[in-house]
Amino acid sequence: MEPTNATCQEIERFLYREAWLLDNHRLREWFDLLTDDVRYLIPTIETVRGTDARYREDVPYYNLVDWDKRIIELRLLQVETNFNHSEIPPSAVQRIISNVFVVGSDEAHELTVYSNVQATLVRHGVFETVFKGKREDQLRRMSGGWKIAGRKVELLLSSLPRTLPLFL
Repeated sequence: MEPTNATCQEIERFLYREAWLLDNHRLREWFDLLTDDVRYLIPTIETVRGTDARYREDVPYYNLVDWDKRIIELRLLQVETNFNHSEIPPSAVQRIISNVFVVGSDEAHELTVYSNVQATLVRHGVFETVFKGKREDQLRRMSGGWKIAGRKVELLLSSLPRTLPLFL
């Protein structure tokens, strides 16, 4: 499916709404945007001295995050029941999504979407951490609209300065 201009605008609006839901702690509404077979990945990034190699899929690596829908729901339950101690009280998070590029797919109702993300996390109104990265999303059109079937976030930093915001 090759995306039309209207589809590209629809996808941008979908991603901006998703960021708004997350920024406003509307996690259950965000959870409804996921397919049942979703896979959410944040691989580790290692900068190798003397090369620009950062991340390669052809070598073994450890993922910071490798979640399916069941694990994502457990993470949500931790937040909802105050078992996610690093988020009491909840952090203020602001996500900025940019450079959205929609690519067609061999699948009739799926698209690959590339974008950049910047998430600023503020704890206790004082401590600020900024996460920057690029995303690759697999979006699937289903009854009721677009859903996230997969997401891979490649962070720019090779080490994490503080805890990750719950979802990028």
